[in-house]
Amino acid sequence: MIPSQEPPEDAVNAVPAVNAVPADPAADPRGPTTAQVALGVLVVGQLLFILIANALNGLTNVRRMTGDNEDVGGIVDQATGGLTSAKGHWYDFYRIVNHWEETMNIGQNWRLFSPFVSDASTLLSVELRWDDRPPGAAAVPGTRAPVVLLSSNEPENLERYVRLGPWRFRRYEAYISPDFRVEKDETPAKAASRWKKLIAALVDQQWDTINAYINWKWVTYARAHEGCPPPRQIILIARCWVIQPPDEAFGQRAGPTVVPLARWQPGQAEAGTRAAIEPYDPETQAFVK
Repeated sequence: MIPSQEPPEDAVNAVPAVNAVPADPAADPRGPTTAQVALGVLVVGQLLFILIANALNGLTNVRRMTGDNEDVGGIVDQATGGLTSAKGHWYDFYRIVNHWEETMNIGQNWRLFSPFVSDASTLLSVELRWDDRPPGAAAVPGTRAPVVLLSSNEPENLERYVRLGPWRFRRYEAYISPDFRVEKDETPAKAASRWKKLIAALVDQQWDTINAYINWKWVTYARAHEGCPPPRQIILIARCWVIQPPDEAFGQRAGPTVVPLARWQPGQAEAGTRAAIEPYDPETQAFVK
């Protein structure tokens, strides 16, 4: 006799699990969690940040991107209240965006891919002087000799070196390392006029970075030389090398072009203030208070 194929009674009357997933997900009364909302806000905010940061970067550097075209720069300044000249409310907003870039380490100034790989390299140094003479000059008789503090990024041999760290320190120096070169068909006087604007904008934008850098170099030196009196001048200097085009001088470099950037006089201005950082004027070859 063939046994019955009917299902057992307990299987017929089985009750679905209490935690079973509803057939319609939309029927779930629970809303998004706080973490999900925060993540969504962050994603949307970052997308807006990328658009705004790149737009402002382009507008701020429009003069350089157009070969120092004053007409284009003037139009942008007229529309933004002086963005390319480091002035106005739009420039203040640009600085807020820059601070967010620095805080999150998501800078939008790309140099990873050709054809925008830089062909120039700028190395910084800080000169401590105990007199009022210009950088590079011999010391006043009877005063301490000047001390030049090189960047830790500077190799002993420019022809043979590799750098594997610290990446963040090099990135910090890059904020205050302009490209100083004399362009083709540019006279030294025209180059000095262009550098003057470049230095003035750099100091206006990065005076706090410059202040922290040169003060750190001095404090580090003072700790290693106990009893050393404060210098009268602490001068930030840039030296720029440019790689020559391969069809002109393959594997050769031009430079360095040596240009002072700014200085701090500890005896005349308090550290940590904008007034403490004096930009250099290449036309008059003097610092501007």
